[in-house]
Amino acid sequence: MPWFLAPHLTLVKILIAQNTPGSNQKAGKLLNQLEEYLKGIHNTRFLIETLALRALLEHKLTNQPDALLALEKALRLGKPGGFIRVFVDLDSKIEFLLSQLKADGDMHRYVQQIRTTFPEQQPVEPPVNQERLPEKLTNRELQILELLADRLTNKEIASRLVISPGTVKGHTIHIYQKLDVKNRRQAVEKAIALKILSS
Repeated sequence: MPWFLAPHLTLVKILIAQNTPGSNQKAGKLLNQLEEYLKGIHNTRFLIETLALRALLEHKLTNQPDALLALEKALRLGKPGGFIRVFVDLDSKIEFLLSQLKADGDMHRYVQQIRTTFPEQQPVEPPVNQERLPEKLTNRELQILELLADRLTNKEIASRLVISPGTVKGHTIHIYQKLDVKNRRQAVEKAIALKILSS
């Protein structure tokens, strides 16, 4: 069974790492198929990993509520068996998502146990620092700024956020004005300097 599922899970990880509209769409379809299949055969171990990968994908797509929901499902399945390695072996963004979960009692202890297993040097997303800006960026502008840093085109950003390219252009203009820059490269560099974005 592991040999049968491993290539599919590896492919999902590769697609998520590529982080393009096409690869993310393929990853989503593959995760849907895997989740349905694993539920049918009651394979908890690989269902946990599939749900954790779903959380990573939704995080990449800036769908934070869906990312946390998928991660919570994975944790509820993993807690009775004390699964830890399956989470730690994934992308470091999982540690960030774990820090965003609101858990109580035994679940909180389980989450903390997983988080303390991550290597100390593992990077955690820094808090947004906009105190030095005359006008703060909106949540949508922050999303677009992150995608600009990923070198996505306006069309790709529009597809990712399900908005029109014209709306993306309008937000981009506002970002440039608030950061007092003239182009996307300068915007990303200044955002990193101000610690609005991580390097």
